[in-house]
Amino acid sequence: MKTPSKDVRGLIRDVKRRWKLRILRQGLSVVILTFVPFAAVYLLLSSDFELSLLLQSIAITVMAVILLIEIVQLIVRPLLKSFSDRKIALFIEEKIPELEDRVNSAAEVNNLSGDREKNILIDKLIDDAKKKIKSVQLSTVVGRKKEKLLSYIAYGLLAAFILLVFIFSDDIGGLTSNIQFSLNPKTHFGQEIIEIVPGDIQIEKGESVDVVAELKSASDDDFILHFKAGEDIWQKESMAKGLDRRTFMYRLMSIQEPTTYYVEHDDMRSRVFRISIYEFPKVAQIDLKYSYPAYTGLPVRYEENTGNIRGLQGSEVTLTIETTGAAVKGELVINDAQRIPLKTAGKGVFQGSLTLRDP
Repeated sequence: MKTPSKDVRGLIRDVKRRWKLRILRQGLSVVILTFVPFAAVYLLLSSDFELSLLLQSIAITVMAVILLIEIVQLIVRPLLKSFSDRKIALFIEEKIPELEDRVNSAAEVNNLSGDREKNILIDKLIDDAKKKIKSVQLSTVVGRKKEKLLSYIAYGLLAAFILLVFIFSDDIGGLTSNIQFSLNPKTHFGQEIIEIVPGDIQIEKGESVDVVAELKSASDDDFILHFKAGEDIWQKESMAKGLDRRTFMYRLMSIQEPTTYYVEHDDMRSRVFRISIYEFPKVAQIDLKYSYPAYTGLPVRYEENTGNIRGLQGSEVTLTIETTGAAVKGELVINDAQRIPLKTAGKGVFQGSLTLRDP
């Protein structure tokens, strides 16, 4: 049979338990809210920029220290902190003033030794506290609004992060390995072990590039080339072995976008190299607009994607020229003699006019 004193101790025990659960959940939520944005920023920066091993190591170390501090300060220390029944009772009284110090008094009496069971006044005090305790809602004593809000935000953010990592797993597959090599830079290839040709280069758009791994000594092991074109996902291909077993090669065909690549072998990999693209300006399309002399009464006529001009003498022809590459200015050359400057009409788009006269 439950005694009044057990009901008092049970309430205090439940408050302690809920208190510790709240500390644990709030602490974990803060840790998650710290980790997820960092991980997302790290992956984004690693995707768009070549972070050096030093920067990666510093970033990961700083983040690990921050997380460790948060875990110790927000979870470990509060959970290890001991609260007496009297302190818990005072806390309950502060939250529910209607108890009028009954729980605190009952907690103090409950810790007394001697013939407490024979003391009628003490039993009545504890019994009175028990009756009041029955109406106590633990949610009133240990509020969970802040904990629930933090938990929902943290778990929702973590779920979204995990989902995005799963969706773009191929794209970030090569990035996550950066963490491993940042923490263990000795696995990174050195020039005394291997040389990657051509390294960082700039090529004309559409060219092919032979990526070659040259070893100092012969090897029968496999070498894997990881590469990514533009914002595409990471891909990997086995490199062909040369007859001397010291050279491994893979050809990247007709490169159309800036490309990132690195070579991997067992637990080692090269640093990340970049192939940047340039493109010589070329005329992609010429559109013509014919404005005929007023006396003809003819309407304006348009011709698309043609460079041949034919029309009535005195007609004004407006040329709209679209180019590829990074052209910033242009001019129209007629019969290798007359030059008409072109006006910029947009990125890679130029316009100019001429009047048709005798050939």
